[in-house]
Amino acid sequence: MSSLSNQLSALTSKSGFAHSAETDATGKIGLGFAHSSKHGHSIHSDNVKRKPSVLYDNAREAANVPDGILRENAAEALTALRRAVGYTTSSNDNKDLKKLVDLHSLEFERGTATQAQNADIDKSIDEMLQFLMTCVAECPPPPSSDGPAIVDNPFLLHSLQIIEYLLRKYDIHSRDNSNLLPVVLPLLSSYPNVIQRVLGLLNLQSVNGGMWSFVRPYAAAESPPLNRTVLAKGAARDEAVFGCLVKMGRDSVEIWRKERSNNDDVDDDNEQERTDTSVRRGVSVVLSFTASILVEAFRIQSKMGPDKHGTASGVREGHIRKILPYIVNACESSREKKNSCSEWREWGRLLGSELAVSCSNLSNEVRGAMCDAVVRGMPRGSSKMLLGDVMTEEDWEKHSKHGIEDRDTDNASSAIMTLISILGSSSSKSNDDDEWKHYLPLYPSKRNIVDYLGCDLPSSTYKVLSNRKALFPNIVAAAMGSVLGSLCDEDSSDDDRIGSVGPLLGAMVMHVFGKIEKEASKGLRKKGQELGSDGDLLFLLSLVSHCHCNS
Repeated sequence: MSSLSNQLSALTSKSGFAHSAETDATGKIGLGFAHSSKHGHSIHSDNVKRKPSVLYDNAREAANVPDGILRENAAEALTALRRAVGYTTSSNDNKDLKKLVDLHSLEFERGTATQAQNADIDKSIDEMLQFLMTCVAECPPPPSSDGPAIVDNPFLLHSLQIIEYLLRKYDIHSRDNSNLLPVVLPLLSSYPNVIQRVLGLLNLQSVNGGMWSFVRPYAAAESPPLNRTVLAKGAARDEAVFGCLVKMGRDSVEIWRKERSNNDDVDDDNEQERTDTSVRRGVSVVLSFTASILVEAFRIQSKMGPDKHGTASGVREGHIRKILPYIVNACESSREKKNSCSEWREWGRLLGSELAVSCSNLSNEVRGAMCDAVVRGMPRGSSKMLLGDVMTEEDWEKHSKHGIEDRDTDNASSAIMTLISILGSSSSKSNDDDEWKHYLPLYPSKRNIVDYLGCDLPSSTYKVLSNRKALFPNIVAAAMGSVLGSLCDEDSSDDDRIGSVGPLLGAMVMHVFGKIEKEASKGLRKKGQELGSDGDLLFLLSLVSHCHCNS
């Protein structure tokens, strides 16, 4: 009995034991439309009696629908989707999408097209599929006792109408580099029947180098639906699957940025409009979907033993190389930057924290790069509040009047918690998971005083935190106070959680003292000249003020 037969039998067996399955039938499952034991015809769409389909119940019924009707439905669906998501202005991207479903597309034949024409079409198809990936889950599934119906979800129906025409005209299911499966993966929990139909069309053994072969058993009609745990295990084992999930998150944000760029008719001086970072539901679903699977993949790897190369347990180096550039890019997405995405920034912070926690042997250079990116992505704050002012409790409740908006404080507080997670995980912990071991030795050493107290805060990170041209210190202080205040308000007797803020605060304080001592010892104060560390001192006073009012 083949390996796939064993898997299928185990999946479909109610008793939990694997029973013998017919090799001829199971051996063809997950090998695409051409190898279907039910159809048994060519994978290309030249068979007039049967056509691949995601909308119709069977290939014979799909063949009864002419190409012209499918094209008209796809063109109308694309127009409706672009209007619904605000992607309507004329641009090269819109022209590339439109040409796939215009009247002239009926005349296109891959066999007679040149290599350059096929490459151009493939590029447009990839852009279309990325756009559809952000549309399939734009509308939540309507409640139904029998499961949600596709016809009741206009966004999903329009997306599948476009995919139906791409299947018929461009054979997107038969391409070795097909990106069809990632388009529907966000529907994993809401429309498993759509996932199964797509799995049945693809040759999972060869598409994208065979990286999806582990989901072949779920292409069978009688198998249970594919779930996130299966995908997380596949991502933990295979760098290609892991990289594909990372790319899904990045591509969804790029589509959102294109939509905003195409519709950005507001004046650049209008900061309120220019920095609005709300995202539509379809993009948000892709980001949360990929983040949840990648986090689970990290945790699976952290529990795995050494690999065949003898690498210790923890996130593999290849996986880190795949995701680190995108974590840094996401964390650096500051609200002040045009077309920045708040959910993309939180995506990076979440995965950066989880990477640091799951990989105990992560290098200081990698941790430092993530810390620097997190700080650069913090809101700049405002200079309206005097940096040395002491804030009373009443002032704190009205802190927006001092130039700090609530959303800026929330954003900065999230960044501070991310810093604590990244820096805290670099120190060894005891067997008690709740016990923090983040303080360095308190006894003097031969090194600078900065090393005596607190966590190992990179010097480059502190420079950004205390640089008034990059960040106003009051936003950092407000964030520290907000984090400390929220931990105190949780009515918990666990002092360890509150104490987790201490190492970061201690490191900042010692950096301030270290700089003051260094400059003072060099005798930089001259007549009529301010000491360069005055800003650091005001930063320290602001930290103490905010944290005192919220403790």
